[in-house]
Amino acid sequence: MAHAAVSDSTPPEPVLVAAPEDTLSRTILEFGAPVLDILHIESDRGTIDDALDLVLAVWNAHALACRGRPGRLAQIHAIARQPQSPAMLSRIVSTLDERRSRLYEGDQRVVDRIKLEALRRGGYLVTCTEPRRRSSSPPWAPPSERRRLPRS
Repeated sequence: MAHAAVSDSTPPEPVLVAAPEDTLSRTILEFGAPVLDILHIESDRGTIDDALDLVLAVWNAHALACRGRPGRLAQIHAIARQPQSPAMLSRIVSTLDERRSRLYEGDQRVVDRIKLEALRRGGYLVTCTEPRRRSSSPPWAPPSERRRLPRS
């Protein structure tokens, strides 16, 4: 969970929080902790969005790889290794890769949308949503193999 930078005597306030019952958002914040924990309450919205975008790109790429679609993960690794990419990007991606493999291996949930709601005390409530399913088939099944749910 991302925390605000404050004095040594006061525990830091989280910058990004998820509702206790929102397991997907809590998982994303826990997964992205190495990146998100450097944010502070005064971080501008653009910086927070950029950090979340990076965390979600790596998370979703791994989820797709679990579904047999490794192309996005290969793209992220290729971008991180490019000479013009910041060295820190490669280290961040590597850290998130290791964390994803160690703590969330096989988790196929994909984040379709993320919503940030400003909190009065500062920081944001994070809500991640998965894509809506329109059929009983997994969303990664080719269209010819998708079965439609009966309408009631």
